[in-house]
Amino acid sequence: MTKNKDLALEGLRGLACLAVAIGHFTYIFFPYLSNDFRPIPGIQPAYRIERVLEYPPFSLAFGADAAVSIFFVLSGYVLTTKYFRNYDTISLQGAAAKRYVRLVLPCFVSVMFSWIIWRVGLTFSKDALAIHVAGWVPTVYAGNFPLFDAIFQGLIAGPFFGIFTLNWPLWSIQVELIGSLLLFGMVAALGRHPFWLVVWFLFFASVLGYQGIGTLYYISFGAGAMLNLARGWLRRNEQISLILAVLGVIGVAFNHFYLYRAIQAIPLPNLAPFGPNFANGALEMTEAWWHTIGAILLVAGAIGSRQVATVFATRLPVFLGKVSFAVYILHWPILMSVALGAAWAAQRVGIAFGFSALIACIIYLAVVFALATLFERYVDRPSIKLADLIGARATLPRDANAELVPDNRAGL
Repeated sequence: MTKNKDLALEGLRGLACLAVAIGHFTYIFFPYLSNDFRPIPGIQPAYRIERVLEYPPFSLAFGADAAVSIFFVLSGYVLTTKYFRNYDTISLQGAAAKRYVRLVLPCFVSVMFSWIIWRVGLTFSKDALAIHVAGWVPTVYAGNFPLFDAIFQGLIAGPFFGIFTLNWPLWSIQVELIGSLLLFGMVAALGRHPFWLVVWFLFFASVLGYQGIGTLYYISFGAGAMLNLARGWLRRNEQISLILAVLGVIGVAFNHFYLYRAIQAIPLPNLAPFGPNFANGALEMTEAWWHTIGAILLVAGAIGSRQVATVFATRLPVFLGKVSFAVYILHWPILMSVALGAAWAAQRVGIAFGFSALIACIIYLAVVFALATLFERYVDRPSIKLADLIGARATLPRDANAELVPDNRAGL
């Protein structure tokens, strides 16, 4: 049962990552479908099918923003599960020590992969107008990218400042890195005092999020961690957990489509001057609010409900979860090269836009998952092993003189 529920979280992560990959494709090739997430004045659908796809549950397949909220909640839960089982602060020490390598090494490789694609001229974003895709696409890879800048971006500017001009979706890695380190510190200090843990985490979330939308991203980490304390109750009350999962799906599906007018009418809190003003009417803030609530409820449902766990723990979602990180950090350069290039080539031989987009989508997803499978084995997995080694070294016993205890096997 526990194993099945753990696999369920892996499957949920995989489905969320698939939504990101599909979402970014649709926003480029069918910008009308992004209208309900980022309203575009005067835009009209190019195809009748777009009117159908904007209805739930179809819209869940390309809800990229909500998927990222799910990532943050899952990270908060998974990263602190070991601690909350026996209040082992040593596990937090090791997790904190290895976090940079675990996240940044694969991301650095993906940034360099993006740089190589740009450097050899395989990006087709400059041809966006000729391909008839979204008008903002030519801004991708616009400008010059010296090798040193790419290296600095992959190792420093991206992870710490969210600057990923070579691989836009990696902005979330900054939140993952800083949010997880904040979480480790807060839990180590206040894990036995949940009330004060929540209070102080909310304070730092507001500071790090500049009292804006980023606050919700950091709150997602804290909420995920708190779900560890609710795990037993959720599993004893499976029907309630099932209801929470259903409500969570509604939350993550939220957008500005007319079907959600009832939810859109619910007043949101104004926490100024101590926190964000969610009631300011900003569409992105409203959307992020409901996606965060939905992500928390959906993860809670997956933790507590056997019915929900059974759905997410099936073979395909679990496989997607296994390669999800690789898919997430690779899909953007592949989208800008392979997908746009396939559409460009198809249209050059006279294939209409709709069919060229279908061809591009099939080729794009096939290449993404093929490369992600290789990346997971030869880059992501070794990165995890190296990070685990660093984490283990950081938690080795120390003698009274604060020197490492000799270990003949390690050659120390």
